[in-house]
Amino acid sequence: MTQLRQRMIEDMRVRRYSDRTITRYVECVSAFARHFRRCPSQLGPEEIRSFQVYLAVELERSFAVLNQTVCALRFLYRTTLRRELVVDLIPYARRPKTLPVVLSRAEVSSLLAAPSAPKHHAIIATFYSTGIRLSELRSLATKDVDASRGTIRVHGKGSRQRDVPLSTRLLATLRGYWRAANVSSPWLFPGQKPERPLCRESIQKIVSRAARLAQIGKRVSPHVLRHTFATHLLEAGVDLHRIQRILGHAKIATTTIYLHLATDFVRRRQSYLSPSRPLRRHRRGNLLGRGALDRESAALPCLRAGTRRALPTIASRRTEAARRGWKCRPAARSARRRAIREAAQGPRAQEVGRRSEGAVFPSRSCPRV
Repeated sequence: MTQLRQRMIEDMRVRRYSDRTITRYVECVSAFARHFRRCPSQLGPEEIRSFQVYLAVELERSFAVLNQTVCALRFLYRTTLRRELVVDLIPYARRPKTLPVVLSRAEVSSLLAAPSAPKHHAIIATFYSTGIRLSELRSLATKDVDASRGTIRVHGKGSRQRDVPLSTRLLATLRGYWRAANVSSPWLFPGQKPERPLCRESIQKIVSRAARLAQIGKRVSPHVLRHTFATHLLEAGVDLHRIQRILGHAKIATTTIYLHLATDFVRRRQSYLSPSRPLRRHRRGNLLGRGALDRESAALPCLRAGTRRALPTIASRRTEAARRGWKCRPAARSARRRAIREAAQGPRAQEVGRRSEGAVFPSRSCPRV
């Protein structure tokens, strides 16, 4: 191990980075050094730009790999090498705006029924019932399950802890699995060695194998079950802020993506031209869908036969104001101008002006001049 690598690892240890993050950052910096066959301390902005082009154009790496490499290089040059000018010239990749995969309730039922081993069934049930991440499931200990309070203590990203709800069905599943496993381990899901948790690759294979047995055409992973859990909660009417606390999101903007996945939200945003959503005429003439006034429907042109105009005109508003005794600004300005003009013509014109104004404004007298 070189001195630069040792110092970078120590800098990340001091900042309490996770072991997985440290491993990935070291791998990214090592790939950068191997590409040029030189020490990273001898490379600068031009080499970094050339390496980014190599990853994005020639190797066609994903957005996650590109930005992970950027984060590793920025940490190396900013924290370990103290070269701020180089950091300012390392751009991030643009994040693609894609929606995650979500399973239906029928697909979740078939996925839960696919595995025959109690441990595999318990792992999938825990993912779907709590919405935790893969790393959080690996760090679950038996003491984290609080049956009396109905919660599970989760150790999340950045050493942040939170409590997630524990349903009675999941509690019965975990108890049945633990009795069948008959092992003494501090971990809820231990690996082949009881003193160590189950590895990431084994958990991913358990979920993907269950998806193949259930004949689900979508690509299923532990994080897909997390997206499915949040989407089904939103469809059930759970508040968005509560979903944010359960999932452990630092920002509510991260949780709002599930609004675009909930079927109820998508159905409410149906096109107003759809035959399953008929239009009706409002009492003032504009076209409305079912429910309250919508700007989209107000902007629509005349759509139905027999409807001559979609929006009320200024003349119809004045007629409505005169009928109901409302005060509208254009008529008020005209009345004041007429009163000023008639005041200069004599007393007879003033009396005519009062009678004409009283027809539109019964609660007001003619303004004084």
